[in-house]
Amino acid sequence: MCGEVVLNSMDDGVRLAQNEFDALVCFVYNVGAGRRDEPGKPGKDGFVTLRNGRPSTMLRLLNEMAFDEAAEQFDKWVYSAGKVIPGLKKRRAAERAMFERGDYSHRP
Repeated sequence: MCGEVVLNSMDDGVRLAQNEFDALVCFVYNVGAGRRDEPGKPGKDGFVTLRNGRPSTMLRLLNEMAFDEAAEQFDKWVYSAGKVIPGLKKRRAAERAMFERGDYSHRP
């Protein structure tokens, strides 16, 4: 399912290397696709949709083929309840290494 979320979110013409795809699948598995706020039903920020209904910056940058800038976005997804979580920081570093360098040695 996470792989489908990644593939269905990419604009036509955007091609991901295997390591980029793998890193994004790991990311979506942990973060989720997201959903917008609705009356009586709070939203959740995710890879595809933020609570405000807009796409995530990471997804927007990927669809603009700005892969270096998109990779920087992994570092922003390390918070829970407004606090940096060490485990999320470690996980995002591993996902970013996989995305940028194909480094699978620290799998999330």
